[in-house]
Amino acid sequence: MLLYYGNDDMEPSLEELRIPANRERLEWHAMLANVLTGDVVKQEKKRLIGGTDQQGDHSLKTETWIGVRAKTCGRSIAAQRRLIEDGRSKIKQAIEGIVAFEIKGEAEVGKSPMDQVRDIVARIDKVESLYPMRHAFEVAHPRAASAPYRETCDAVIAWHNTTELINTELGILQKWVGNVELDFTKARPRPADVTSGQLFDDSSFIERILKEDGLKSLQGDDNLLNGVNKVIHKAKTTLIHNAEGFADRHLPPYIEELLTLINFPSRLIQEIIRMRLSYAKKMKDPAQQGVMMAEQMIIQFQILLKLA
Repeated sequence: MLLYYGNDDMEPSLEELRIPANRERLEWHAMLANVLTGDVVKQEKKRLIGGTDQQGDHSLKTETWIGVRAKTCGRSIAAQRRLIEDGRSKIKQAIEGIVAFEIKGEAEVGKSPMDQVRDIVARIDKVESLYPMRHAFEVAHPRAASAPYRETCDAVIAWHNTTELINTELGILQKWVGNVELDFTKARPRPADVTSGQLFDDSSFIERILKEDGLKSLQGDDNLLNGVNKVIHKAKTTLIHNAEGFADRHLPPYIEELLTLINFPSRLIQEIIRMRLSYAKKMKDPAQQGVMMAEQMIIQFQILLKLA
């Protein structure tokens, strides 16, 4: 209590000191106070916090970060430290390689633009993972804080993430439709694990859609066409914002893939209308034809409004 509150004027009385247990406790408190206020503890606190002559790798935060990385990767702290030191010895060359990055011809490097971008994104992640924080990385290597480095990273990562997003959305649509070509009228291919004797619905995508009551899969907040619309908006915004950065590094614009997404909803609606009209024409009752055509036009109009 004396040590914590700093009440140095408080001292035990003679009566209290006559009790052996109190005297023993007081001697222990005095010894503890000397230890806590002595030079040994002060020097240890300075080492842990990091004094002016012990910055960088010897700080408590960095030591903790290395320990966590070692534990996560299943390595000893010594092995993790050697890997970090080895990586840092090559980091200047890696940074300059990132700054100078641009897409080269596939015949020249034997890799597609997407593979080249994946390689450079992995390299960016690797060099920046050699430090616990981006700030520490930039302090150690001012070139990493320069505009050329940041602009390259921003352009490359934006192109990579958006292209992956488009490809993911195309994959979802291909699985939904049932073929890579996104052909609405193509029959569903029989899977290899389904024998000829087993029941299998090989109807086309458009036939399955038309069997639904009111085209429910194309309506509501969670329908796939809303997801397509969000991806289109994101891709267009990224392309416009990074047009100069993409061009400077010869990153190919994802126009063809984006157009495939843009055209998907209108193609689907056109095919639905065509199929419904063909079916309505086969009906003998003109009144039923008119009702069916009106219902379909209302549904198509509602879908178009949501995609607008």
